[in-house]
Amino acid sequence: MAKENRLERRHNREAGVFGGAWQTVRTSSIFVKTVGTLLFTAVLLLTLTPIVAAIPFRAGLGTLLIGLWAAGMALVAYHNWPLSMGLSAVHVVLLLHLNGSRLFSDAATNFSSTGLLLVLSSVLYIELLILMIYYAYKISLQRRPRPLAEHPWAGLLFRLDLTLYRLRILVIPVLYVVIVIVTILTFGQIYNDLISYTSNGLTYFSTGETIDPWDTVYFSSVTFFTIGYGDIIPQGRLLKLFVQLEMVIGHLINVFYGAILLNFVVTNITRPRRDG
Repeated sequence: MAKENRLERRHNREAGVFGGAWQTVRTSSIFVKTVGTLLFTAVLLLTLTPIVAAIPFRAGLGTLLIGLWAAGMALVAYHNWPLSMGLSAVHVVLLLHLNGSRLFSDAATNFSSTGLLLVLSSVLYIELLILMIYYAYKISLQRRPRPLAEHPWAGLLFRLDLTLYRLRILVIPVLYVVIVIVTILTFGQIYNDLISYTSNGLTYFSTGETIDPWDTVYFSSVTFFTIGYGDIIPQGRLLKLFVQLEMVIGHLINVFYGAILLNFVVTNITRPRRDG
């Protein structure tokens, strides 16, 4: 009898039952770890920023320090998707406050807390893209739909998602919205920097008018979701290269997100529920 009870409890854990008390307790620790890690990151940032700012970036010491820091935080965020998305969203805040500045060149020559957050959020953003591709690849290898939570790398995301699903809040769509906003605004700022400080440019096809920052965000959004409407024409090899890069990233995110969401729907939402 005891053996049967142990097997039943183990089956409930592996199946990810919504109503289990153990699941609620275990998943609640995710929020505690997330908040704690964010607070730790904030304290660490405020403490080390004056030190990092005083180190010559081009001397290599600043590069080494930020590389180690970014790698360490990326390792932590590797097992904590909410933290990854939160730090990646820092990208948006930075871009909105750097109105018209030479974003990447200033971050390299005058290294500061802005450059630090920019590098860190960029690392985490790339990490999220790689994880989405990896999860979609794992789905493609399945002979029958089953939860990605069976894989340890994806377990945290789906445990959190299963818990919040009881409140009808799906984390996966929220992750998608955040990463789309980050991508569109980031490339919009890149386009704005390129047309402001280089010979590259964007012009309207019909009138030849110059482009303002809001137009670059619009151009970035239509490039992300489609391949552009043709009303704005990019000029210059470097600008066209970034446009092509955004097209590729946009298609990857949309296709792989669809695979991940469909896997979640098939394996969790449509699963028959037990009575009692």
